[in-house]
Amino acid sequence: MDAREWLFNIDGMNAPMTPPGLRQHTIRWTDPAALATAGKRCSGFEFLSAIAAGELPQFPMADLIGFRLCEVRRGEVVFEADVGERHFNPIGSIHGGYAAVLIDSASGCAVFSTIALGDAWTTLHLDVDYLRPMPTAGVVRCMGRVVRVGGTVAVSEAEIVDGSDRVCCRGHSRCLIRRVQSGRDSAEPEPAV
Repeated sequence: MDAREWLFNIDGMNAPMTPPGLRQHTIRWTDPAALATAGKRCSGFEFLSAIAAGELPQFPMADLIGFRLCEVRRGEVVFEADVGERHFNPIGSIHGGYAAVLIDSASGCAVFSTIALGDAWTTLHLDVDYLRPMPTAGVVRCMGRVVRVGGTVAVSEAEIVDGSDRVCCRGHSRCLIRRVQSGRDSAEPEPAV
């Protein structure tokens, strides 16, 4: 059965159980509640460093779409991603949403690496510029860096580079920080990183 027959059979509700050329990808992850609990016992930097060192597992979203936190410094992180056809959009290139997830993860974790034990953060705004197509196979790197951390809002940026260090995508993020430890008021400004 060729692809046209398969598509026709979908409309007729007589489609086979698997389309021609079906590939399969198995996803496994650890208990996210246990990982989140571990994250509440240390600073953002300590938590992310333990993930990068393999002392704690990667977070479920990283396992789901195939990237990993591999380097952490205060205010900076690096992710690596193995891109391939499972990340394709309908026209056979890497989906822009995949790039956006990498940019969001790297820019957000850069902010996370600066916060104290008990503090929390979340993305408020994300924008992504697509500068060139990502390679359709191989490893890309996404580097996130804090631009400024204030009392309740942090600004960060990230970029994805291919194997030749050409920038494919670049993005900026604003994150909300909720200060819950160390006796500071949430509105009290922090020094820039």
